[in-house]
Amino acid sequence: MTFKAQNLTLWSNPPHPPHYGLPQWWGYLTTDDIAVTSDADYFNLGEGLVIGGNSTWFVGDLIYCVCSDGIVQLSIVTVSPNVTTAAL
Repeated sequence: MTFKAQNLTLWSNPPHPPHYGLPQWWGYLTTDDIAVTSDADYFNLGEGLVIGGNSTWFVGDLIYCVCSDGIVQLSIVTVSPNVTTAAL
């Protein structure tokens, strides 16, 4: 399946991310499995896309994914031109 932005929630929004080493922390609920959500292009939104007001993806942001077969925490490792994640 594909990423659905409406299933994404920003849980924490540190001032001026990603400054001071503080990532944004996101929650994501999906019926996809861990292998699908861990795919490099799953969270492909493009650079600088605004989600939920004025929040944007940054390298180092964490995504806590509740999937059909378990829970996984992912970290954004690149944002250009795609958002790419890696399991922690």
